[in-house]
Amino acid sequence: MKRLLTAAVLFGLTGYLFGGQSLKIEKRAKVSVETILKRMTLREKIGQLFIVPVFSSDTGNRLTRYLRLLKPGGIIILGTELENAYTVKRVCDRISTLHRRWRVPVPMFTSINQEGGSVNRLRKNTVLFPGAMALGAIGDPHMSYKVGLAIGRQLRAAGLNMNYAPVLDINTNPLNQVIGYRSFSDRYPTVMQCASAFARGMKEAGVIPVGKHFPGHGRTRLDSHWFFPRIKTPAAKLYGSDFRIFKEFPRELLPSVMTAHVLYRTIDNLPATLSRNIITEYFRKQCGYDGVIMTDDIFMSALSRQYSYSTIVRKALNAGNDIISTSLPYRINNKLIRYIEKLVSRGVITHKRLNSSVSRILRLKREYGLFRRQAINIQQSRRWLHGKEVRSLAATIFRRAVTIMRDPGKILPLKKVRSVLIVSYKNAFSRRLRRLLLKRRLARIVRTLWIPFTRRKTHAWRVYRLAARYETVVYGGGDKQDLRALRLLSRYRKKNIIVVSFIDPYWPRQVKGNFSYVATFSWFTQAVLAAASKIAGVYPFTAKPPVSVFSN
Repeated sequence: MKRLLTAAVLFGLTGYLFGGQSLKIEKRAKVSVETILKRMTLREKIGQLFIVPVFSSDTGNRLTRYLRLLKPGGIIILGTELENAYTVKRVCDRISTLHRRWRVPVPMFTSINQEGGSVNRLRKNTVLFPGAMALGAIGDPHMSYKVGLAIGRQLRAAGLNMNYAPVLDINTNPLNQVIGYRSFSDRYPTVMQCASAFARGMKEAGVIPVGKHFPGHGRTRLDSHWFFPRIKTPAAKLYGSDFRIFKEFPRELLPSVMTAHVLYRTIDNLPATLSRNIITEYFRKQCGYDGVIMTDDIFMSALSRQYSYSTIVRKALNAGNDIISTSLPYRINNKLIRYIEKLVSRGVITHKRLNSSVSRILRLKREYGLFRRQAINIQQSRRWLHGKEVRSLAATIFRRAVTIMRDPGKILPLKKVRSVLIVSYKNAFSRRLRRLLLKRRLARIVRTLWIPFTRRKTHAWRVYRLAARYETVVYGGGDKQDLRALRLLSRYRKKNIIVVSFIDPYWPRQVKGNFSYVATFSWFTQAVLAAASKIAGVYPFTAKPPVSVFSN
């Protein structure tokens, strides 16, 4: 048998000889996509259509057995066990070698959701960055590029080659529960400039950027993870606004897009993920997009509460999706693969349709060098993950992103006042601001009041009564629990009220009053401390509001 295998390698024989094919595809990187496609069985082709989850750091027999059975196009890193970059690196290194023992060794996408801000799957042994809206506030495409490059390098160091970012949604709905400050802005030019620069940085790092959520999730109010968003906006307006950025985004920076589980009633009676009118007729044919289109997780309630998984998969593929993204258990994914085999054998899904998707997937893997991926040494990995340069960049972004959203009394940064009351559930913010105000002699009397993260009605009245004694009140919060206190504070007509948002920049919009408003777009400690420093005048405010919060 050994002699036969040796002969196969030497003479380039094809067939079911494992070692020979592995050598041909991996060592000879110039083997064409068409050649690889011809060698694949129906089951192997269908496997390429799936990105399946990995939840555990245990890469033992159970996981490897399932991956060998499914032979998926890729995996997605999920779960609290996989928040450490070095753990993820170990898992990805193990998984990325499995394909070498497959009959046709096609490497897998190793993907993750690392947008920055509130969506960071890697949290340990890596430097975290603020989200997209912080970059939109800075408004400098070069900084967006540097962040995209830094995050891309971090993912490469962790063994990953695909990232579900940037977010291309234009957040036109201030009440949006799922996008919000994950968007760069509510304005097209800002989203286009920052997102394209971010994607260019990731691509330069060798990581595949995935633009989302096609054709636009920024107009919704409901979160598609739990509900089924429906949009009634006229089709002409959607094509000219929400859909526009996907149509005009530079194609070389958009190798793949992820769909939105949103129903656009004026266009189709199916959600975008399952809509042939949107994916094939509009995006493929009218816009000429020939990249890889993947679904958002089909486990999300927007789809799974409306349709069975088999129906979702069938409709998604017929609509024009190339990849099914799923966080479902392996046994269910295996059943779905078998179901697709039956659909192909019955002609419901044609071989031509299947081959077109697999060809796109293989081309993308070849374009980003997955067939000849090179290892990164440990020193380089450490520099990219948490080295001095990346830490300095993150600190700069956090500091520059702090923005004056409005300041009717022109009181920011603070001038000399007699007394200041600082109210916040963030002790780091209160302590830093108090120390700076006293050190810089901007106030004679400074008092801090801590309020719990879960705030009751009694806390709001306590803040209101205590504020009567002070000339200036600085209130640091960021969600609906703070609205009661802010409404009470707004009753003071001749008092300086400064509101600082640590989470959602839109939350004060429901309160009438002439208070000044500062947004950090992040609750991370670096952002909180930067806000205190800027209010005290240590650093200037240079960012501009990326969204319109107040109607007046």
